[in-house]
Amino acid sequence: MFKKINLLTDKVVVPNSEFAKALNSNREFGITVDGVIDYEFQNDRVYIFKGKANLLQKQQPLGKGYDISSTFVSVSISVAKNWNRVEELNSLNALYEDKSADGIDSFRDKVMEDIGWHAVEFKITYRDLVDELEAKGEGTLVCIEQDGEPYMFSGFAFIDPDRVEDGREILLSFAKRKILEQIESEKDEYKKYGFSDDEVDALKYFQIEPDLS
Repeated sequence: MFKKINLLTDKVVVPNSEFAKALNSNREFGITVDGVIDYEFQNDRVYIFKGKANLLQKQQPLGKGYDISSTFVSVSISVAKNWNRVEELNSLNALYEDKSADGIDSFRDKVMEDIGWHAVEFKITYRDLVDELEAKGEGTLVCIEQDGEPYMFSGFAFIDPDRVEDGREILLSFAKRKILEQIESEKDEYKKYGFSDDEVDALKYFQIEPDLS
């Protein structure tokens, strides 16, 4: 199951000593959603901050929108006011983008996108695929989510490089199962009218030989 981090309410916690060291390093550094400080950035990590600290701004050394509270042990960072910056830092490395206004329209992994592209021919939506992936796969969904009216959601999903193949298999298995279920439920229609050219292409892609007997 995907780990969900709602940055509207969840805070990023960093050890106080590591945070102080980064602030005083005079170097660029990054802070991940898991509270890890990096001095060399990695594409498979989700960052809430990248840059140098401004020690002249004691209340906001990371810049505007980063609200900080600290104890002797840890520093808690809220980015609820700075979601646009989180998007800017991570959107290109996300597997897919999910917004309540626009939904999901593509995967950035080519194999997963091919699965989605062909699956839609049998009324399988990207939402269907993502729900299956988030339920059975391993990854991280970073978002801002607000319940109530109006409901608001904006997020990005990330999957570790060593889990990408597992994610592809989850989507492939799900799509094939749903296609076979649809063919079975609409068998009489397919017997009568056959498959469209796009549906035939999808069947070839998924290596499905439908039984209409």
